[in-house]
Amino acid sequence: MAMKSKDAKKLKEFDINIYSEGFIALSKTDDIITQEYFQFKEIQKIVYYPDTGVEVVFFNDKRKVFYNDIPEESMNLFELLNSKMISWLK
Repeated sequence: MAMKSKDAKKLKEFDINIYSEGFIALSKTDDIITQEYFQFKEIQKIVYYPDTGVEVVFFNDKRKVFYNDIPEESMNLFELLNSKMISWLK
């Protein structure tokens, strides 16, 4: 099951697939398909902004924000990422 999200300018839409050791954000722009890989071992924290989005902060201080303006969708993404991260930590 993929979660939907967008970038800040709402130009890119992401399909976020969560796995046991990380997640993949897939985006399609015109004919270009991009997959970004995120490993839980590189993530320092996950921040939830109510009804706005989820920010992923890495140990190297880089950040990635996934926006979602559909009510409760950003919370669903946060809860899924957070629960998978906790499972990975165990």
